[in-house]
Amino acid sequence: MRVSLARRAIQKVPPHNKGIAFPERKAWTPIVPDWPVIPEAIIKIAAAAMGAPRAPLTAPQDIGNWQPVGEPDKIEVVRIGIQLMKRKPITQEEMEAITGH
Repeated sequence: MRVSLARRAIQKVPPHNKGIAFPERKAWTPIVPDWPVIPEAIIKIAAAAMGAPRAPLTAPQDIGNWQPVGEPDKIEVVRIGIQLMKRKPITQEEMEAITGH
């Protein structure tokens, strides 16, 4: 019963007629150069701006007289440091000492 009601409610759509016919197009692939082509005028401007050779833009930084001191940390030291940073529950007495009540 319900299927027949649904069929009546749906409109029948006729086949679509194409109104515009587009011409066939040839396949097109863009040609991208391997390297950008810089115009000669810009190359001349850049050469004039460079002038005499200069020092590199990033110079090595002086680290001073830094020396390693002592032995590197062992895994036990790292584990203790992590344990110290973890939360731990505080007792009622500690809470009273902190709050002053």
